[in-house]
Parts: sequence; C-alpha cells; structure tokens
Amino acid sequence: MSNLSIIEEEIAKLEEEQRSNRSRLALLKKSKTAMLEQEKADKKSNDLDKLEKSIRAANEVVSETSLRFVKDDLLEAVLVKLDDVHLDQYVLLKDPDLKKINKFLELYSRNAKAIEKIYDVFNKSSDFVRSNFDDQHFKFIRFDIYGRKEDITIFLTSDDSIKITVSKGIDYSSDKVVIQSGKISYEVSMVDSYDSFYINASVTGVCKIDQFDDKFNQLLKDLNKAEVIEED
Repeated sequence: MSNLSIIEEEIAKLEEEQRSNRSRLALLKKSKTAMLEQEKADKKSNDLDKLEKSIRAANEVVSETSLRFVKDDLLEAVLVKLDDVHLDQYVLLKDPDLKKINKFLELYSRNAKAIEKIYDVFNKSSDFVRSNFDDQHFKFIRFDIYGRKEDITIFLTSDDSIKITVSKGIDYSSDKVVIQSGKISYEVSMVDSYDSFYINASVTGVCKIDQFDDKFNQLLKDLNKAEVIEED
C-alpha cells in the first residue's frame, strides 16, 4: 500500500470518528437539556406543593376572621381576600420565593383581626383605604385612609401593636399665629419672602386590637383641641 493510500485511509477513519463524536455530543447535549428541564419542572411542582400547604396553614390561622389567602393561577399571585373583596396587596408567584411568600402570609396572618377592624370602621361610601406593606423585612402593613376631614395613617405590626396617627391642616388668615402646647406658646411669623405657611396638627397613639375604637375616638377628641391663635 502506497503512502497516499495509507494517508487517505487514516483521514477516512478520523472523519468517521469525528462524525461519531459529533453525533454523541449532540445526544449528550440533548440529554442534558431534557434532564435540566425535568429538574426545573420537579422543583416547580415541589415548590407549588409547599406553597399550597403554606396557604392552607395560613388560612387555618385566620379561620376565625373573614380574611383568606387565595392562589390565583391566572394572575400568578397569592391574593389577600376579605369576605368577597380582594385587597390591593399581593405577592407574585413567578419564580416563587417560598421564604418571601411565607413571610407575606405570616405578616397578614398576625394582623388579620386588625385588618378586619380597619375595613369595618372605615366603611363609609366616602372612605378610601389604601394599603402597602414592608416588602423587604415584612415587619408592618401601612394603611392610609382618605375621604374624611382628618388624614389617618395606621401601621400594623401585629394585632397587639397598632399605631394610629390622625392629623389635619389648620386654617388661618393672618401673617402671625401663636401655637400653644401645654403652658408653652410658640409664635410663628410669616417671612417676607413667603406668601404663606402650612400648619398641620397630628396626634399619635398605640393600642391593641380590643382598644382600637377607644383609642381612635380619643385621638379624634385630642386633635379637635388643636388650634392656633391668630394675631394682628
């Protein structure tokens, strides 16, 4: 056999090995992709099972209230429901973070009675309740109530720790007012470069859920005492 024939034979052998290796490599890549997809599907299924258990457990905790947690597959979110109304806060389920979702459920669970109370008290047609929550540390839920002559802000950390702040602006017509706090009077004068100044009075109190009505009514009474004395 000539040298040329030997070389041609060796080339043919290497080309065949190369085709075989490419085929084997493609098969391995396909198998890897299928395994990764199956692993991802298994994890998602496992996470959804854990999520369903967490939601059931949270609903058991709030079973004596009208608050419920609902997994909405269409919106891909866990919603908070009060009777037949969905509240305006939720947590998304896209690439679900079970630790974060559990903290969300726990936050709303421990404040369930207080949430129920807020929507029961502020249920006038003119009332508008807006809420948001601490989505970093899940320590509190904030409610802002609009539609009344007072501005009302409520922070919930638990049913035993409710912080209520009521405030209102005080009208005046002169360029000098005296604000009195206890035995101390503060005179506020308008600076020449300004056309007006804003006076806002507020009072804050902290209570437990069973003290909410009394505390809120007392704060309103305290706020009504706020006044300024106008001077010519």
